[in-house]
Amino acid sequence: MASSDSSISSDAQGWSRWFAFAGVLVVALVGLGVQVGPGGPIPGPEDLIRLLGASLLAASWLVAALGIGTAVWAVLPGIGGILGRSLGSRWALGIASLLGLDLVLGSLGLLGREHRVLGILLLAVPTVALPVLIWRSGVAFGRDSIRWPWVLVPTAIPLAVLLVASASVPGWLWASEFGGFDALSYHLQVPREWWYAGGIVELPHNAYAYLPGAVSAAFLHLMTIVGDPQDTAIACQMLVAGATIVAMVATAELVCELLDD
Repeated sequence: MASSDSSISSDAQGWSRWFAFAGVLVVALVGLGVQVGPGGPIPGPEDLIRLLGASLLAASWLVAALGIGTAVWAVLPGIGGILGRSLGSRWALGIASLLGLDLVLGSLGLLGREHRVLGILLLAVPTVALPVLIWRSGVAFGRDSIRWPWVLVPTAIPLAVLLVASASVPGWLWASEFGGFDALSYHLQVPREWWYAGGIVELPHNAYAYLPGAVSAAFLHLMTIVGDPQDTAIACQMLVAGATIVAMVATAELVCELLDD
């Protein structure tokens, strides 16, 4: 009986941490959102609809990456013993795999303005297969694979900053840095020009195009699906924010594995 009471108490404490985390996150998001907003001090209905579409697009890429990571985990011999059944590790593996796939396909001229169907299929197939892959292989979700401590709660504040920043107008956040130079002349501009060119090509006027930009290739993938680079900018920023959160979870799981929880 005492053991049962202890289990219930521990479970209640676990849920209370997540409720506290969610509460701090919502308050921080609302507070920061009113201060910044995607198009001004207070976001309007059109801004919110645009942000919803951008977040769904970024989420679709990340979910497809989880499907690919789960498939790779099941196929590669011995990798399960290294990564275990953890969600974060598979997700990180999938993000790396999908980044590499986008880079290869873009370099072959298979991503761009003429390849929207292929871009959609690249996300649709692993997403549809994901439930089957998880059912066949099993997966330990974050709440089961990590005993999240109360220190999780204050992380809601930097996470809110990350999410609000990703929803801001491109170039606004680093406006002091030569008018948002990095975002507007490199991170978003290079894949924009690749989209018009129909794939990853050399850009003599932009040295950054000569780098092996896997993240830029992922941006090209999103632009291929939307069909308009300008309307994809917020989704690109949200994709990076989502990948950052996955990296946080994967790192936490790795630390727990190395330190025996």
